[in-house]
Order: sequence, then C-alpha cells, then structure tokens
Amino acid sequence: MPLDNAPSLITAHEGDIMSSGFNDTWYWNFPSLFGHEQIARIIEICSAEKELDAGLSGKTKYDERVRKNKVSWQDDEELYSMVREPMHLANSMAGWNYNITAIEPTQYTIYYCDNNHYSWHTDTLEKDHLTDRGSDNIQNGTVRKISCSVQLDSADSYEGGEFEFMTSTESDDGGMGTFSTSSLTVDGLREKGSAIFFPSSTFHRVKPVTKGTRRSLVVWFRGPKWT
Repeated sequence: MPLDNAPSLITAHEGDIMSSGFNDTWYWNFPSLFGHEQIARIIEICSAEKELDAGLSGKTKYDERVRKNKVSWQDDEELYSMVREPMHLANSMAGWNYNITAIEPTQYTIYYCDNNHYSWHTDTLEKDHLTDRGSDNIQNGTVRKISCSVQLDSADSYEGGEFEFMTSTESDDGGMGTFSTSSLTVDGLREKGSAIFFPSSTFHRVKPVTKGTRRSLVVWFRGPKWT
C-alpha cells in the first residue's frame, strides 16, 4: 500500500514515558493513514465476526473496573497487508529496529457509550514466548514488540474515549527520589483513519466513552523474545 501521507513523529513532551522498555521515541503517529474506503473495508471484515466481552490476559474473571468493551478477532491477510508496510516504516524511522517476525490476529475493539474503557496497562504478556500455539505457528517463541491502534470513527461521533500514555516526572523530594505520574493525550489520534504505533511495553489507556461509539483496529507485531 503506497504511503501518500507523511508520518508525524512527536517526541517533545515533558517528563518520561512510562514503559518497561527503553526507547527515545515514544510513538510514531500517522495522522491520516487510511481513507474512507479502506476504513469501510476494515469495518466490513471485522463486523463479520461475533462481538465478545473483552477479557484480561491470564484472568478467568471478567473485571469491568479494569476493562469494559467488546472485541472480535480476525486472522485475515487483507488486514495484515494494510498495516505491515506502515509498521516497518515506523519501526525504522522511530529507531526501534525491532526484529519483527509475526503478526497476531487483529482485534476489532468496540467501546460503547455506557462508560466502556480500558484502564492503564501494557500489551506485554507474562511468559508469552512459552505459549504453545500448535506446531509450525510462527508466533511460537515470540513476544509482542510493537502495538498499533487504527481509529475507525470520526472525532465528532463520540465523546470521551481518549487514548493516553502514562508519563512520569521525577523529583528530588529531599533525597527520597520520588516521582509523579500524569497522562498524555496523543494529538490527532481521534481523526478517522489515523494510526499510532508504539512499543508494546508502554503504559496506555482508553478513557470511558460517554456518548456514541468508539471503534478501533488493534494490531500486535511480534518477534523473538528479548535476550
């Protein structure tokens, strides 16, 4: 897919990004990666699958205090082909240069207006590389390295639902070495067709949706476990 729109790299923010990794570039944002026809096609593919309550990794009990929204899953090469080239560009231009060898089935995420949300979390999973997905599965032995979220609705079609990163600011505090946390809203991410790529170890959240519906395509790119 040709990339006609120049990406927007944003790094000038106060404080430090909260992450279990170490990256100078926090994220890579494409303000208008997909056009209306492409968005319609994404929704068409994703809507064919049944919506399910979104669970939490490793948890058997659904906890709406942490996460409340619907999802469906797609193992679809057409969707992979849409995000593969932009991921490689972001990976290179951001300077991450992660070894990416696989893409997980995509997650179509729907936040309805009854305060659907997802509180602070990272996309990394404990002992992920040890999961047996069956013989010859290219995800075996890999971990999530780059996450992607594609905005599928126009900015004025819902209220709330802001995508935010967690940041921290250190203070001496008399030698105690304390720090405070705050949130960073990514400018432009509400625009329909925009996409953001970021290291999967980064803390982020989606605030409660109070009006309308917020839909996104979430993709995780994987590679061999860190050594």
